Amino acid sequence: MTSPDKEMKRSKNGHHFAQPKQPSNNISQLLTFLLTLTLMCGLVGMSAKDSFLNQDFTKKQIVTNENVSSLHQGLSATVNSFVTDTETNFHIEGDLISKKQVKDDVNEVIDNLYAGKSVLIAPSQIIRQVSNNFMRKVHQAGINTGSEEFLSYKSNFIAQVEAAINNQVHNSLLQKGGQFLRQTQKKMTTMFYLGMVISVILLVALLFQTRSFFRSAHYAGLAFFFNGLIVWLLAQLVRVSGVVDNLAASVGMYQSLITDYGNSVLAVFIHDASFFGYIGLFLLLVALFGRFIRRNS
Repeated sequence: MTSPDKEMKRSKNGHHFAQPKQPSNNISQLLTFLLTLTLMCGLVGMSAKDSFLNQDFTKKQIVTNENVSSLHQGLSATVNSFVTDTETNFHIEGDLISKKQVKDDVNEVIDNLYAGKSVLIAPSQIIRQVSNNFMRKVHQAGINTGSEEFLSYKSNFIAQVEAAINNQVHNSLLQKGGQFLRQTQKKMTTMFYLGMVISVILLVALLFQTRSFFRSAHYAGLAFFFNGLIVWLLAQLVRVSGVVDNLAASVGMYQSLITDYGNSVLAVFIHDASFFGYIGLFLLLVALFGRFIRRNS
């Protein structure tokens, strides 16, 4: 039997009661670093899903009155230039492709793009639209459609339109855009869900590691804040570097459309990064409030 005096002595020497183990800052810092990486994956995946991977977003940004008018103007100018023939007496006035047809065709291209189809729109469809409008203008002008001169003129006109439309439909940018979208959709979706799930696991691990809600809020706040700050800075760097403008400059009459769309995508990334940054600041304030409570308790 241990005497009371010996028991008290052992207690005073610290041998009887185990001292509480302090959480390791190194492990907490490692978890915070990993959390920053997984949150970045989640943030990039979320922004991609909210912007260029979102069909509704793309339609809203591209199929606007301003963009449709610009595309209609460019296509009409190209098609109408083939109508003029100084060697004939045929005079046809008016647009040979309507703004509504351009809008419908753009919607179809976007639908096929997100459906993963290799052929975004059949050139024959646009050529048929132009040909029908052409013949309607011809009949309105009272031109004899049975003459050899007119048949030669019509054949030459359709051939030029067909070459121009095929060039536009098989534009390398559209093909590359479709290929990029097909390759990116699955990767970004996986990155988003995987990043968010692992982030939740790391947040729980931080809570158990620090054994304090306010201390874990401090580490989580740092991860959210620096993650949002990094992505925000990268998006702003891309915006001011002129990368979008340089890409758009190579696509002719689609230049303004690509520039506006690219800037809209960057705006989503900046907005989501700012949101993560604000979450980080809120968590840091919560941690500061907890420290204030501990000091005054």
